[in-house]
Amino acid sequence: MSEQLKGFGYVSDEDESLKSSGGGKAWFLFGLNSGCFVTEIFHNPHAGKDNAVLDALEVAIKIGEKEQRLRVFEVTRVFGKNKELLVDKTSDEYIKKYNEAVNQVSGTCNHILKAIGVNDELLKQTLKQPFGSFGDYIKVITSLVPNGYQNNPMDVFLEYQWNISAGQSKTYLQIPPNMKGGRWLCKSVEPKGGKWIEQREWQTATASLKIETRKGLRYIDAAENIHPFVRDEEYMKSEKANQQIDETKESRGGRAEYMKLPNMNIPPMPSFTGGKNTGAAATWE
Repeated sequence: MSEQLKGFGYVSDEDESLKSSGGGKAWFLFGLNSGCFVTEIFHNPHAGKDNAVLDALEVAIKIGEKEQRLRVFEVTRVFGKNKELLVDKTSDEYIKKYNEAVNQVSGTCNHILKAIGVNDELLKQTLKQPFGSFGDYIKVITSLVPNGYQNNPMDVFLEYQWNISAGQSKTYLQIPPNMKGGRWLCKSVEPKGGKWIEQREWQTATASLKIETRKGLRYIDAAENIHPFVRDEEYMKSEKANQQIDETKESRGGRAEYMKLPNMNIPPMPSFTGGKNTGAAATWE
């Protein structure tokens, strides 16, 4: 076998391998939400159903008057390229896919910590030896959380759920559960001219000075500064950027028919955790 199963440890949140190869004011917005606050970040040892023992990194972000929550869990299931469940832990495919999933978890955790002010070099030194226990890993990284992080305004990028959840008729906005789309949390960046302008298409010069038209999503200010949150064209065509609605559940019985509505800003899904939305980084879409 060419690879070995990895332990949890340091993975840069800027690692390109984490990305996929492919009425009234809204509470949450698709894409950039400015002036938010991370209100909680902690090790939750009872993150299972009905508070069962299960380790997770739990994060709460206040966006306006509402809150979004994310739980990052250990990798317990591994899927192949055709979405089939892999069970042979000695196979090359299992090891490859497991390590990719572990990298996503580690990169996501490191991204959150860096965004709230933990130094990247400190993360590298603290996590240079991988952890065998996910619970121990979460305890160590949460010990690095700086005092006063709750007071720092943050920018957060929200995306749509990949699938319609059981009992629901549409997908809702959530904190990204991994790094496949790119960066999604940073300290608030003040735009020149007072606001960020959303762009879905723009022109750029290549290394050979050829002008090309690019499609995707980015934000630019009056001084042509570009916000750290950028998404490519493939992302903008995916379920993450387009709300899915099951029209059958919305209006009538019968066979489910799905449609995509681009970037509709709607209230959050009904809660399963005491009035708070919860995401889970165990979903690897």
